[in-house]
Amino acid sequence: MFERGLKAMLAALLAGCGGVVLLALLSAALAPADPRGAAIVVLGAGGMPDGTPTPASRARVARGVALWKAGAAPVLIVSDGARVAPAMAVQARALGVPASALRVDSKAASTLQNALNVRRLLETGPPGPVVLVSEGIHMARARASFAWAGVTVSGYAHSSVFRPGPGPAVAMILRETLAWPYNIARVLGWHAAGVLGVPEARRMRWLT
Repeated sequence: MFERGLKAMLAALLAGCGGVVLLALLSAALAPADPRGAAIVVLGAGGMPDGTPTPASRARVARGVALWKAGAAPVLIVSDGARVAPAMAVQARALGVPASALRVDSKAASTLQNALNVRRLLETGPPGPVVLVSEGIHMARARASFAWAGVTVSGYAHSSVFRPGPGPAVAMILRETLAWPYNIARVLGWHAAGVLGVPEARRMRWLT
């Protein structure tokens, strides 16, 4: 019984990993050549122990800045946590984005929080759809998260499809495979708690 259950779990995990890889490849193959929107949203990929952005975060910022320079949108939004997002903004300014065209969300600890926080920024900033910037392996979940938050995604662009090197790539595939059911569970809990009257500020902490 235990052995059968373990085999079933492993089979489900492998199937999930395969689905995540397929979504990443499809996302890359179908990426619009000239995405346009009201704002470019660069999703952070966390920071190093000293708080500096990871190489993946820096690559995403560089891709977002390239899109901004190409005229994809007049505004660039960087979204991550309290230590990483400001550093991403510093990188964007160093690459040529003026402060007047830059917005910073420094309160996001997950993709779901990225989406909700960006929605609020859009309510006081540029109206309209956004162009998402992330890695291909993360893009499908990012787009689903923004759709859930009510943010229209008019286009997207990848900093890369997979992270360089077999180790980081496999780790990211496993992370995304587990993140999908985790996100679904958190979204269901978010809505159930809302029906019960739990304040949104408290529910936001559950999405980290």
